Amino acid sequence: MKAELAIFTAIMKKHSKRPLLLLATLCLGAISAVCQTGEPDVYLIQRVAADSLERLMQRTGYVLSYNADTRNPHWVAWKLTAERLEEGTKRIDRFRSDPDLPRAQAVTPNNYNRSGWDKGHLCPAGDNTWSKEAMLESFYMTNMSPQHPNLNRGDWNELEGKCRQWLEKDSCLYIVAGPVFYEYLTPRTIGKDLVRVPDAFFKVILCLHGEPRAVGFVYPNERGNRPLHSYMTTVREVEQLTEIDFFSALPDSIEHRIESRYIPADWPE
Repeated sequence: MKAELAIFTAIMKKHSKRPLLLLATLCLGAISAVCQTGEPDVYLIQRVAADSLERLMQRTGYVLSYNADTRNPHWVAWKLTAERLEEGTKRIDRFRSDPDLPRAQAVTPNNYNRSGWDKGHLCPAGDNTWSKEAMLESFYMTNMSPQHPNLNRGDWNELEGKCRQWLEKDSCLYIVAGPVFYEYLTPRTIGKDLVRVPDAFFKVILCLHGEPRAVGFVYPNERGNRPLHSYMTTVREVEQLTEIDFFSALPDSIEHRIESRYIPADWPE
């Protein structure tokens, strides 16, 4: 890639019909994404190796960075609003390969057959009921990671539901989720496409309604039935774990304050 910036822009549709402008920048092995509605709302900076097979992809209900090495999303980001929880369509369980990827990089649902792992959503189908197109795209395999069945159907699912409950008193939530791979562990893969099994999953949540606040979560990819607060951590801890810089468009004083601490009472169980 040449040293100069390559700028990509796309319009990300929103149920309110107001466009959500997505700006993506690739430069010298770094990927960044900015979601805007007039002013920066979410700003991610992801540092990657210059030869990494990272691909930024925009969908109706979310944006993601896909890693063709692990055959997993690196992260998936979306804005959750009350309008997006309106039921315009029912859940459509139609898992499929991402049509925008070349076959050499795409994952098929068959990789999960008899693997013992669930196709775990990063951006949940329940956050995409406002649009049939958004619902269908939420079942693209680029939005999936191998997830322990007990986690997918249990504690992770409960966190997804909590996000919708927390939204009731807030104007919107900005959410980023993704897999975590520990380099000191032997990689596990499934299927003929060698889809890497994550060792854990992260989720960070930002609320700018009222007093700005944020929280992080890290879930081991294993069986568990634990209280929500046991998975809570700071956004700063998640940044150190993932090497992703979240919410950098915020003023430095606010970013430092909300990323270096969390208040459990702000995120009730």
